[in-house]
Amino acid sequence: VSATSGGTFSGRVDFTGGIGGSGGNLVLKNTDTADDSFPTFTFQTGDTDIASDDVLGRILFQAPDEGSGTDAVLASARIQAFSTGDFSSSRNSTGLEFRTVTSAAVGTAGDGTSLTLLPDHQLNLKALPTVDATFPTFELQSGETTIETNDIIGAISFKAPDESSGTDAIAQAAFITARASADFTASVNSTKLQFGVGSSGDATTRMTIEPDGDVSIDAGNLVIGTSGKGID
Repeated sequence: VSATSGGTFSGRVDFTGGIGGSGGNLVLKNTDTADDSFPTFTFQTGDTDIASDDVLGRILFQAPDEGSGTDAVLASARIQAFSTGDFSSSRNSTGLEFRTVTSAAVGTAGDGTSLTLLPDHQLNLKALPTVDATFPTFELQSGETTIETNDIIGAISFKAPDESSGTDAIAQAAFITARASADFTASVNSTKLQFGVGSSGDATTRMTIEPDGDVSIDAGNLVIGTSGKGID
């Protein structure tokens, strides 16, 4: 195939020296200037009978020339798509997994962490080691360098923005917010946790856990819903 005139390869092409580019970078560009023009990188499997847990495509990350050898040269992270059931004419149920390791090849049982997006609307964060006191942590961090009173440090919001009724139906339905209750200093990180729900309009704070441990009911009553139960 001519380098200047182009052409078509009818079979597989292997690049034994890798694909070139400045500093080892590979740039894929859609040169069409029309609106909504973008490049697509598609992974295709030739498997003609996809069963549950078959891998459809995988990206591996590795430092094969690391001088330490052994674990250091193994693939240490991956992104992969996998089937979550047998494929059929009416089913292509697929999950997406992000995975890392600590001291093994990525994918080794019992090592590292996985974050998996499943087609049944679940996002699972899992600590894979089976040893005692191993657990996942989901941490919200603010990049702000000067936290002042009432600054929000992190929040989780719940909303149904596609609800067909519109107006209140698409407003924020609930939230959990961590908010500074004083200016932060080297000896102060006073924070309160606010829980909010909506009734008609955006969610508002209904309960607050104060920095001193007190729990405040900001709206409504504390109701014991089970006969014979109470506050002990």
